[in-house]
Formats: sequence, structure tokens, C-alpha cells
Amino acid sequence: MVKKTVGIIFSKFCLLIPLSIALSGIGVLVYQSCYWATQGHWKPLGSRLALGIILPSDFFRWLENPNSWLILKKIISPFVNFPLSLSLLTFGLVVLLFVLKVFDLLSKSEKNDTHLQEITEPVLASQHYPGLLKILSSQNGHNN
Repeated sequence: MVKKTVGIIFSKFCLLIPLSIALSGIGVLVYQSCYWATQGHWKPLGSRLALGIILPSDFFRWLENPNSWLILKKIISPFVNFPLSLSLLTFGLVVLLFVLKVFDLLSKSEKNDTHLQEITEPVLASQHYPGLLKILSSQNGHNN
């Protein structure tokens, strides 16, 4: 019972994290919309703002003037300059769908395990109690 409760709490927590990331993307979009409504111009917020917290500042200096790994700059640049609201929303929804798929696969696996247990229980019971099989077969109308 406790194991099941912990599993439920853990699954809710795993769903809460990507959902909160996606909702923060919507929050950034609402903030930009309110800023636009009050100030009269759109305030662009790029992913660089959030990545600046996570990545070291040397990374952005390299991104501005790379000496090597030039192809990597071409791959990374569009993601760094992508709008923050869409980045958060997309990342949150992708992770949420991934977590839901994992939970779905785990629940199917759990159902298969209980189904196998139901199938093997009579076999195990007949091994421990040989007379049980005769009683069960006679109740079903099959006489051995």
C-alpha cells in the first residue's frame, strides 16, 4: 500500500515538472503581451536569457566569435536565438509527452505481470496440491 502511494506521488511529481516548464512558457508569452499592451512595442525574449543562467558566460563569448568548431555554432545559433516562450512551451510539452509514454509502457508492463501471475497461480497450486487438479476438473465436468 505504501509502495503504491509513493509511486502515485512520484508519478504526479514527474508530471508536474514538465507541466510547470510548459506553463512558464505561457507565462513568458503573457508577460510579453502585457508589456506590448502597456508600452506599445514587443519586448523580444530569447532563449539566451534562460541559457545564460545554465551555461557559463564563456560559451556565449565563444558563440559570438568562434575560433574552432564552426559547424557547431551554425547548429546551436538558431536554438539560442529562438523565442523563450516557444522554447519553454515546446520543451515542456515534449518532456510531458515522453513521461506520459513511459508511464503508459510501465502500466502495460504491470498489467502483463499481473496477468501472467493469474495464469501461473493455478499451475503452481496444482504442483503443491496434486489432488486440487482432479477436484477442479471434476467441477468443470471433465472426469479423468
